[in-house]
This record gives sequence, structure tokens and C-alpha cells, in this order.
Amino acid sequence: GGNAALVARAKGDLERYLNKLEDKARKALEMKRCFRNGVADDRARAAFHSEFPTDHYPAAPLRAYRFTTAGGCMNRRDDAGAPRNPLLKIGFNPDRPLWSNKIILVDEGHHLTRPISRFQEQLTTLRDMVFAATGSVLAVFTGTIVDSHMGEAEELLRIVKGMQAVLRGGGYDGFMSTHHSRPETHFARTVPAGIIDGRLTQ
Repeated sequence: GGNAALVARAKGDLERYLNKLEDKARKALEMKRCFRNGVADDRARAAFHSEFPTDHYPAAPLRAYRFTTAGGCMNRRDDAGAPRNPLLKIGFNPDRPLWSNKIILVDEGHHLTRPISRFQEQLTTLRDMVFAATGSVLAVFTGTIVDSHMGEAEELLRIVKGMQAVLRGGGYDGFMSTHHSRPETHFARTVPAGIIDGRLTQ
């Protein structure tokens, strides 16, 4: 009975620790109320440097969007042509495509070339947006890069390269990396051991 109580208490402490860690990570990454009309708020910047004097102030927040949002309402513009979405206002240049000057991570990226039928419009829009973007870093992750025909892999790589690089020609060297296992040299070690991968992202 004593051991069971200790285990239950340890699990409770771990759960509370993870919840606090998750809250702090979300607060740091989302940077809510740190930007106004795409420009960093000076008061938020000063507060950050006061609390973390040796750290660099993040250039922009991190957000996670569903395909339906990223390829849908997120791309709406106002009457002047500026993006309505607060995130896309950061680094926005009216002379460049909407998704320019961003770091974009796409999970299950095969949907860009093989869209789900009920979300085809949004996925097609998202594909066109990231393909046209300039000055952006695009990383696409997928475990099913080829399904119906071999051309799917090249089509996805063209999206990753972007329109400007495709127009310049050349091969795909440096645009693709494959991992069939989880070597410690490439993947972060999970601490404490036993925490499933999805725990901190749910």
C-alpha cells in the first residue's frame, strides 16, 4: 500500500510539473499581446528583457493551425490588401506573396499533393500559398510520400523548393532528408523516460 501511494504521489507531481511546463512553453511560443498590427510591442519586449536579460527576443510567435484554417480563413485580406490574420501581419510585405518571410512546418505534408476530397479547396489554397512564398523556410513532414504514382514525390519536392527555385531549375539536392529510425543524433531524447511523444502537444 505504501509503495502504491508513493507511485500515485509521484505521478501526480509529474503531471503537475508537465502541466506547468506546458503552460510556460505555450506562453513563450504564442507570444500573445506581444505584437500590434504586425509590429513588436515595446512594452512586451522590455518586459521580456527584464525577465530574461541574456536571451534574444523571439522574432515572431509560433502557432499551430489545421489545414482547413491555414488554407481557408487565415488567408483573408482587408480592403487595403493586408492580411486579417495577426500572425500573417508579422513580416508582411505587400509586394510579396502572403506567406513570405515565414518559417512553415507542415505535418502530414502529402495532403498538399493528395488532398482529402472534403478539404480539397483549402489544401489546394495552402499548397499554392507556400509554393509562391519567398524568403520563407518550408519543412514538410510525411511518412507516405508516394501513394498512387512516383510523380507524387517530385511534385511534393517542387512545393518544398518553391516557385523561384523551381524556375531557376536544378535538382533536389539538399531538399530532402529521410529517417527510417530515431537516431539520437537527429531526434531529441525524451525526458523523463516513458513520456509518450504526444503528451506535450495535446
